[in-house]
Amino acid sequence: MRSTLRRSAPELGLAAFVAGNTAVLLATKVGQTVPFHFIWISLTLVYGYRTWSAARTLLALAVVCTITAASLLVAVDTDGLDPAELTEVPLMAAVFLANILHARRREAALAQVRRYAAEQERQRQSERDFLRDASHLLRTPVTIARGFTELLRAGLTNPELMADADVILRELDSVTRISSRLLLLTATDLEQLLEPEDTDVADLVEQAGLRWQPAAARHWQVQTEECEVFGDAALLESALDALIENAIRHTDDGDTIWLRCSRHGNDVIVDVRDDGEGIPAELLPSLFERKWRPRSPGERTGSGLGLAIVKAIITAHHGGVEANNSRLGGAEFTLRLPAAPRGPNRGAEARRFPLPVQLMSRSAVLGTEPEVNRVSLHFTARHY
Repeated sequence: MRSTLRRSAPELGLAAFVAGNTAVLLATKVGQTVPFHFIWISLTLVYGYRTWSAARTLLALAVVCTITAASLLVAVDTDGLDPAELTEVPLMAAVFLANILHARRREAALAQVRRYAAEQERQRQSERDFLRDASHLLRTPVTIARGFTELLRAGLTNPELMADADVILRELDSVTRISSRLLLLTATDLEQLLEPEDTDVADLVEQAGLRWQPAAARHWQVQTEECEVFGDAALLESALDALIENAIRHTDDGDTIWLRCSRHGNDVIVDVRDDGEGIPAELLPSLFERKWRPRSPGERTGSGLGLAIVKAIITAHHGGVEANNSRLGGAEFTLRLPAAPRGPNRGAEARRFPLPVQLMSRSAVLGTEPEVNRVSLHFTARHY
């Protein structure tokens, strides 16, 4: 009973308000149109709040028309009210019907939006389920293929066959990375998956430069200063790798890739810049969406998941990511992360960590391990 009264409170309030104004209309000798208009205004307001069914709306309209028309007739007969005031009844009814039309159209539009939102959520859930299943299904055959390839490589003596086996292993690693990225994209709340700790971002940048230099014949420039955050080092490394991979994909042999880490106030800024082909202006707004693909003919493409992963990881760390075209040409990606507080003994002096200027051919990557080590440990003192 109490819940029924609570649900019907607006209608009960309207009935009481109409009854009170009707009494005032009948009791006063002048100004009868004031309570008359109050009745119609209250009906419109309550309808806008409740939006009754068609039957209840017509019933309420009929009741209010009858009450107000009867009250005005009494006022015309007993108080000398101008009979022309009776025309207010159909006029107010017409205004109320116009409000009904707009309210119905609004309800229909909202219902369509809700259906669209529900359909979008259903599609997103289906997509997450598909990505999750695909990622899990890929892992078993990839693991088996990698195991057999490593066994075969261990028994090889022909350098060319060993190089071919290395290519297969790298491609399997690429599939593994894509599988891991698919799992990250299915996480509805990546922040809950973080394993945060004090992380030296400068060290991540330096190690990334060392790790990627043997993989691409680029001119690498790395500059870091003391930059620490409280975050998940593994995920931040993945985000940085995705940006470097993107820079390599859109540059050619001999182009330059810059990696920089700096601290500005309470933020740690990580920049990945190249002097490659840059980003088409029309693609900048959707660059970090997972369905983004370069559309230019002949343009090199990747899995399309890397930049979406970057945004997800940085957002989970309460940071931000931006992409722009550099004034010097090429693309520039900027990661902004909340910096960890400086300790009492932490200096602010910048460290410069230059990487090799000597370019390494792609074939050297497929050579023996000492070859790679000799190239990756060759440093020069060039900065930007």
